Amino acid sequence: MVRRVTGRMPGAYLKEITGPLGADLWIGIDDDVEPAHLSVIPPDPATQPVLPVPNPNWPERAVTFGKALPTTLATPNGGFNDRRLVVAELPGAGGVATADGLATFWSAAVTETEGFRTVGPDVIERATREVSGGPGIYPNGPPWYRWGMGFMLDAEPRPLLTPKSFGHDGAGGQVAFADPIHKVGFAYITNRMESPPEQRGNSVVTALREILVR
Repeated sequence: MVRRVTGRMPGAYLKEITGPLGADLWIGIDDDVEPAHLSVIPPDPATQPVLPVPNPNWPERAVTFGKALPTTLATPNGGFNDRRLVVAELPGAGGVATADGLATFWSAAVTETEGFRTVGPDVIERATREVSGGPGIYPNGPPWYRWGMGFMLDAEPRPLLTPKSFGHDGAGGQVAFADPIHKVGFAYITNRMESPPEQRGNSVVTALREILVR
């Protein structure tokens, strides 16, 4: 969609936002980004949950881009540890960031950050109306996640800062969001991926909430 509307690749368009913000966030990393920033430690296969699904081939097909990636998403030199993959511009799964850069990006959605604001309250209001929730493809739960227009909303399995927060989590325990009430951006990123249920990110959000509501 970005390419059709703007005529530019997603990574180049993103830099128009991250540049003024000074945020380390890429879709397709730059040549000078050090590999040490990109290392992914996959979860122990022995701890991976076995989830019943309507089509046993669905997880492998969806998660691996049709077997382009290992089911763990990374090996010592493969998957997301292969520089060729993180150089490619894959908006749906290929974002690379530092925690500070990602938190800065989300902050700019709800308050002026480095003199820059990305969206206004009217856009946020429309984008964060719940449009889906309840059971998903995996027949497990409740509790279930809630979704707006592309954004994950505050929900029991992934509690964000307040009911007005919006953002997204990621494989292995990552989570990032913006909160318009407290006007903060948040990001928790980990090199060491863990299998669900994964509570490290939730515990950091809880600590932030306790600080802000004192």
